[in-house]
Amino acid sequence: MTFSVLIVEDEILILNNIVKKINNLELPLTIAGTATNGNDALMLVEKQQPDIVITDIRMPGMDGITLCKILHEQYPKIRLAILSGYDDFSFAQKAIQYQVSDYLLKPVNQQQLFETMSRLCDILEKEALAAQHRRFLLNISGQDDQNGLPSDFGTRPLGVTLICMGNLLNIVPEDISLSHFSHLWEALDLENYLKGIIPPANRFWLLPEKRPNERFLITSFFDVSFIASLSDYIQNKLPSVPVSFCTMSDGVIYPDIWKTAQKERLYMHSHLIPCHSGIYIEDSSPQTESTSADNILQLIISAIREQQLNSYQTAVTTFLRTLRGISCSQSRMEYYLENILKTLCEQSTLHNEYPFARLRNLVLSEICMQNDRNLLDEHLYRLLDDAFSQAFINEISGDTLSVSVKKYIDHNYQEHITMESLADHFHFSASYINKMFRSQFGVPPMKYLLNLRIEKACALIKENEDLGIGSIGEMVGYSDSRYFSRIFRSVTGLTPSAYKKRDGYHN
Repeated sequence: MTFSVLIVEDEILILNNIVKKINNLELPLTIAGTATNGNDALMLVEKQQPDIVITDIRMPGMDGITLCKILHEQYPKIRLAILSGYDDFSFAQKAIQYQVSDYLLKPVNQQQLFETMSRLCDILEKEALAAQHRRFLLNISGQDDQNGLPSDFGTRPLGVTLICMGNLLNIVPEDISLSHFSHLWEALDLENYLKGIIPPANRFWLLPEKRPNERFLITSFFDVSFIASLSDYIQNKLPSVPVSFCTMSDGVIYPDIWKTAQKERLYMHSHLIPCHSGIYIEDSSPQTESTSADNILQLIISAIREQQLNSYQTAVTTFLRTLRGISCSQSRMEYYLENILKTLCEQSTLHNEYPFARLRNLVLSEICMQNDRNLLDEHLYRLLDDAFSQAFINEISGDTLSVSVKKYIDHNYQEHITMESLADHFHFSASYINKMFRSQFGVPPMKYLLNLRIEKACALIKENEDLGIGSIGEMVGYSDSRYFSRIFRSVTGLTPSAYKKRDGYHN
């Protein structure tokens, strides 16, 4: 990135000396022009649009302070520096209000000039990169109208790559904080890594996407092998998190970035394989369909319609294994699973009471957030198995699973109840029962059981003055009186004895 400088000085010897010194600086600077007065300088500024103007204070006609004032008002992006002698210091102070970046004392030495110009170059480069970042961000979101196209991006082929950390977030699970992905991006430290491997002559821009686990990487060069190296770095940095890339087979010019970004979004969505790191090159080749998966899906649907649990379980096991074997994309997998759940909903004896939406969210959440394929298949099997039981549970009463569990606890709270015993009784996994119950009643089953037992214990204390604390504990399901007292106090804030005395006092 090179910056242009306009020098304004009425003394020709000093002017030529500054030009020579700037040309000798090892900085990305070029001389845009010279002027010996403020009026000529303004004409040159309008014509050349320099990045930096260095001006003397005392000049015939328009002085340097007036020139700085006009430039500040009409060309606020230009960086200003003034030349002054010791006698001009009071004038130099006036220039502060016009955002003058620095002043150079005459005679200007090489080191002083280097420090000032180096500082201005750093400021201009940061501003230019920030402006480019904003411009690229607008471009990939379709908001750039292409006016004022950056000259250095007119025909240069750029690399445009979509990076996806983990699986596609087609939904954002309720129990996932967006900061989860922020921490992962921070752990990658991608910005510093890219600065270390990309030569200074080239540049890059990391741009956020709508989904928190995705970023666009734009580079001022195109090299597919560079993406492979980047993939290796990320997999070494975060070995437990799959990361996918989608890029083009060729570089693209700046005006085509929006169209390219859209292509890569669609291609990533249709090709990403869950729990798998991959590099996808966008092309026109159609995605092949798998008749084997479609055939097994029909077996699952037939088993649902005939309410054949064993056939259903066997088909689901084969189905998940097949999807993995054919490297089925996430979007296709979600399509298949939604078809299964939709069929269960349609065939369910509970009709509209069947919680299809909640089951769908559980399945999609699992696919979105699971990075281990073995665990993903295991959890999906359990969810689909539970969904079958849920669809055809309690045909006579018509109760949902959550209501059935609540009724069971209400009638058996005096017995030994655990999540494992509930799972055995209702033929659902403990985690599924916990999620469904909490979703409907706001608390987990074990919390509901605890509150119910203490509620019953409070009623027994009030209604039976002669009953001992140990007996009351046994009547609500606690055989250990000390444990009962500790639980009672954790809920009510009082021991059973203190509660009994307080209740007696009020009566």
